[in-house]
This record gives sequence, C-alpha cells and structure tokens, in this order.
Amino acid sequence: MIDMKYFRNLAYIMKHKWRILKICWKEKLFWQGIIHDWSKFHPIEFIPYANRFFSNRSLTPIQEQQWQKALLHHYQKNKHHWNHWVVDQKEKKAIRIPEKYIVEMVCDWRAMNPADPDDSKQWYQKKQHKMILDPESRKLLEKILEI
Repeated sequence: MIDMKYFRNLAYIMKHKWRILKICWKEKLFWQGIIHDWSKFHPIEFIPYANRFFSNRSLTPIQEQQWQKALLHHYQKNKHHWNHWVVDQKEKKAIRIPEKYIVEMVCDWRAMNPADPDDSKQWYQKKQHKMILDPESRKLLEKILEI
C-alpha cells in the first residue's frame, strides 16, 4: 500500500505549479511557468519533501540528511531561488541574477498567497536580512516588489 503522504505531496506540487503557471504567464514567462519546480518530481526531492511536510512522524536522522540533500538539490536545479546564485556564503557574495529569474522568484512568493500580492512584499521584508543578493539583483527585486 502506498503511503498517503506521497499523494498529498503530489497534490501540493500540482496545486503550486498551477498557481505558478497562471502568475508566470501574466508576466510573459511562459516556459518558466511550465518548468517551474520540475525538480520536485525527482525522487531525490519528492520523497524527502513528502516525509518532511506530509508525514505525521518526526524525521529520522537519515531522513533529515535526505531532506537537507533534497533542499540543496532544489536550489541547485532551480534558478528562481536566490540561493542558486550564492558563490560564497561565508563572505556573503552572490552573482547577479538575470531579471527573468527574479521575476519568477517573485511569482513563486506570490503563489504562496495568491489572494494577497502584498504578502510577498511582507515576506521579503521579514527574510531579506538572510538573503545573499548582489546589489543589482536586490535593487531590481525591490523595484518589482515596489519597496
């Protein structure tokens, strides 16, 4: 019997991808709207995400390590995450993010709460101190968010 956590994870991904598709297409990011978060279907990500978010159990140490690996894989495979562009965490250095990925990143944040577009602005304001962005990327991001 297949654990329901996998079906719940699949349903979550599909709902998110539908929201992203609609939001990205409004921004003329047609291809990005289609391929957004495609890596979440890969077993390296799919299983640990299901275990972390859709299981009623605490993660075992091995599952926690798999989750960390899944998250790293996700950032490495998806250019709409600011983490993808960090070249030196210790020195807090990142390279410039192309505009289309900054726009997709904002679309991703807006998809978290599509009923309230300002929610993404508030979310950014709470998290910005943790984000390693080059100055030009941050400037463009804040312009898009109207900050």
